[in-house]
Amino acid sequence: MGKRRNEPLPIAEKVSLIVLCIQLAIVVIVFGAFCLVGYRQPWDINPDYNAPRLTSWLLMLMAVLLGIALLSVAWSVVHAWRHLPLSGRDIDGKAPFRGAILAGTLTTVAMVVTVFCSSSQALIVNGQCYTNGLWLRMADMFVSTSAVLLMAAFAAIIWQKIRG
Repeated sequence: MGKRRNEPLPIAEKVSLIVLCIQLAIVVIVFGAFCLVGYRQPWDINPDYNAPRLTSWLLMLMAVLLGIALLSVAWSVVHAWRHLPLSGRDIDGKAPFRGAILAGTLTTVAMVVTVFCSSSQALIVNGQCYTNGLWLRMADMFVSTSAVLLMAAFAAIIWQKIRG
């Protein structure tokens, strides 16, 4: 049953909302600084290309956010493993691990399929040739898997709206 409009949020939802807003503000500030401070600085090796001054900040933010996400996933898995029943019993009308197993399986299958379908042809980026087939396949795999999972998420949202 849905919540009423004037009903206060539980403390976990309040904390989650505050963390989300802080994280969004940090991302907006770093991306804004990246685009506004020294973005058009020419690259020393080839002045036809840009070498934004705050690229290291952007990469550090992405590494920190990835680390936080991985820690959060690990904590969630451990917490779910300890506290949720392993039987097929429903909790609030939903099987506890069915969604997690489906998401994990879809992600794994998508990564395996896209790594075998990806290209290892050399790329020229900013005048430099990249020929390492493994890393070219890995980069292509992550981009393709992201696209596949975004389409799957979109399809799941549409399915849920249609189904009710």
